[in-house]
Amino acid sequence: MQRVWHVALLASMSAVTLLTLQRKQRLRQESYSHSSEVCTSRAGKKELPNAHRMELSIAGSFSHNGLYAQALAIYSRLLQTALDEVPRRRAHLSHLYDLRSCVYESLQCHDNVVQDTTAALQFDASLGDLYLRRGIALAHLHQYREALRDILMAIELAQRADEDVTDLNEMFRALEQEAIFYEARDAMQNCSPRHLPDDYLIRAYHDNFYASDMDTEYSSLIYELAHTSSDRGVQFLQQALHNKESGRFIECYEDLQEAISNLHPHHAFYVIVCMEYACFLHLLQRYKEAADWFKQCIDRLPQSTWIQAHRIHNLLIQGCRAGAASALAMAPNESPTFSFLRGLFHSRIFADSVQALQHFHEAIRLAPDYVAPYYAASQIYLSANLHEAHSILHQCLAWQYLYSSGNHPALAWIHYALGKYETLCGRSAVVNFEASIAADTTFVPAYIGLARQYPTLFERAQAYLMQALVYARRPDPGILLAQLRFENQRWQHAVDACDQALEYATTYVEYCHIYAVRNVAIAKVMISNKQSVP
Repeated sequence: MQRVWHVALLASMSAVTLLTLQRKQRLRQESYSHSSEVCTSRAGKKELPNAHRMELSIAGSFSHNGLYAQALAIYSRLLQTALDEVPRRRAHLSHLYDLRSCVYESLQCHDNVVQDTTAALQFDASLGDLYLRRGIALAHLHQYREALRDILMAIELAQRADEDVTDLNEMFRALEQEAIFYEARDAMQNCSPRHLPDDYLIRAYHDNFYASDMDTEYSSLIYELAHTSSDRGVQFLQQALHNKESGRFIECYEDLQEAISNLHPHHAFYVIVCMEYACFLHLLQRYKEAADWFKQCIDRLPQSTWIQAHRIHNLLIQGCRAGAASALAMAPNESPTFSFLRGLFHSRIFADSVQALQHFHEAIRLAPDYVAPYYAASQIYLSANLHEAHSILHQCLAWQYLYSSGNHPALAWIHYALGKYETLCGRSAVVNFEASIAADTTFVPAYIGLARQYPTLFERAQAYLMQALVYARRPDPGILLAQLRFENQRWQHAVDACDQALEYATTYVEYCHIYAVRNVAIAKVMISNKQSVP
């Protein structure tokens, strides 16, 4: 309902603005009562014959009194006569096309308005009213990019003539909003299926579950699978798990689909296929389907706490309060993963930060090398602007550096959270974001964070955002890059970034952000290329 009122408001704004501008146009056209003399002086020729001036006056009178057919007949005949003249009087022809386009505008023949104003601009491209009239006609024809281009040209010409452009700017804003709505609506209707999340998000999902909490029953199946060379379906499953460990998640997903097709549902390893495939469905935000696949796993291995943990997490993200509460009530207490999930339950379902922090700290006590609860607790502290965020993040880093070997990719989140903390404190976060990338080169938020550290250095900010695009399967980096290029008047490059973002956009808000930049950038490109023909 809010969207309906929003669209109605935009439509009313456009209507009011159009009426205001059209009134101004009519006032200007009344000054054409001596139009033949004006045209003659522009062309540098002798005055038009009295009969010609009289016909123009009669046609103007017909048009003013609503006798449009008679006015069109006169203007068309005068145009044909003028076109046959050698040499042609360019200003006179432009004026005749202008007058006839006004009649077509009154008749709401928008295609004819576009044709006549385009012809008029070929003879005299300095008349802002022609761009304005053509822009209005193109808007009626839902050709918004070309309409925005013409309104921008009208504004530019009016500014050169020191005219008031308040109405034109208001019309441009209303037209821009309408264009965004229609473009985003059409894009949503033809939206492609959702892509897999970025690699760093897939890793983060799996890092939500403490690896040592995998139960014996499920881990024995994994071990048996690794030492089995059997049929084609098992080979696909083995390849999928290998790709998962190597960070090739797209290939992993494709191999899982092949494994499902080639493994019999009663096969011993089919439960692993169901489990891994359910995780990908969850990542694709297909939570109900994921719940069905997790249920198949539980039916096969009802005692597996590892499968239960994944199922509970899916219920939490889905917002299923009753199902998550009953499942957590039966979950073991001395488990880092389930302590973390209880913290998520209180944080997401009840917004109870106190209870959530207690469970997160319990998970840290049970497993000090478990990164997920550190980050979750830090987000609660950061939202309350508390310095405890800095303390708990450094606690995590200290433990990892003292007792763990290697720079675990999950630490990218810890360094990134420290960067957010430094930013909130008004300090540079470059070191933190660079450390985040060192832990995980695919960590897109760190590239975006680095780009925001250099708001006045276009080339450096652009370089970081372009690096983010390499690893991103979502539109956010492309949108930010388009906005950055637009602000720096790199119109065509902004369009290119928008096109890349469109490949991954799936929501109405994302499409609105993209078209807000793309439509105006295309209009600017058209103007810079001096394209007057739509």
